[in-house]
Amino acid sequence: RANVISTTLYIFDQLRPGMKPAPEYVRHIAQQSNTCFTHVACLCRDLWVVIDNDVKAGKSVRQQLSLQTDLLLYLHDVLAFGIPELNTVLIDRFLVYAILPVLVRSIASSDNRGDAEYMISPALAMVILQDIFERVKHAPLLDAIFVALCDPAVPARV
Repeated sequence: RANVISTTLYIFDQLRPGMKPAPEYVRHIAQQSNTCFTHVACLCRDLWVVIDNDVKAGKSVRQQLSLQTDLLLYLHDVLAFGIPELNTVLIDRFLVYAILPVLVRSIASSDNRGDAEYMISPALAMVILQDIFERVKHAPLLDAIFVALCDPAVPARV
């Protein structure tokens, strides 16, 4: 995990606007990062379900929370490079595969049933969202989450 994070951050650092990379290279990396970011988003989604189950079982979640912190800091670092093509892909993947179907739906769903595989307690969802808002300082992502939280019609499946 650490090698993948450090390698991708190195590559993304080379794409910063100040580095003047070739536009076709930026587009290629953004397209290829779609799969990587989907996997990271799905890892977060699955991690949140594990945390929820472990909390309900009275188990320690220290390691899982440490992993979540690492993943959120990675998200923040990628977004901080300010590469629009990359940011669009990353935000989309996290919204579609993790934030909307797990966190927003877990809070918005009054019966807390939905797709039971990816529903967590509303309290945990709020704690995780607070962590995202504190660690990921990227207005477009945070604005999208805020709008989704205010929308009373969160789809059953995203």
